[in-house]
Amino acid sequence: MRSHETFNNIYKYICKSKVIKSIYMPLQNNRNPRRLWTRDEFILALDLYFRIPFGSISGNNPDIRKLAQFLDRTPDSVSMRLSNYASCDPKLQKRGIVGLPAGIKKCMPYWNEFSMDLLKLKKAAIYSRKHIIETASLNELDPCTFLTNWDILLKDIYI
Repeated sequence: MRSHETFNNIYKYICKSKVIKSIYMPLQNNRNPRRLWTRDEFILALDLYFRIPFGSISGNNPDIRKLAQFLDRTPDSVSMRLSNYASCDPKLQKRGIVGLPAGIKKCMPYWNEFSMDLLKLKKAAIYSRKHIIETASLNELDPCTFLTNWDILLKDIYI
């Protein structure tokens, strides 16, 4: 038997092993647990919604990618949330543009709270970004990421 055939046989045996499955499967299933969106995340997404044009909502948008990285979410999940906010937007509705209606129930309270007062939204977004940074465990963030997040917050406040 050749060595690669021996390796393949050993690999198949290990993969079928109940011991390996009992160790690996729980880790695999908990790799990316589904997290509900927090108030801070909803606010930051709404703030971004008002800063970019509707037509640029995409997982490839650099602003969406930055927010996704900051929130530890995928760019597609952030663009999906922005599309949910589009469902709340009366200006888009008048133009016949409809976002994703499934998430409207979760987004509408934030839309109602902030859409008529963008200064209030900006202040809430600054607070939310600060809150996320402060509550992040130092074990989860390396010092460079922590400082970068503070730098972004300061730019957000003063620009």
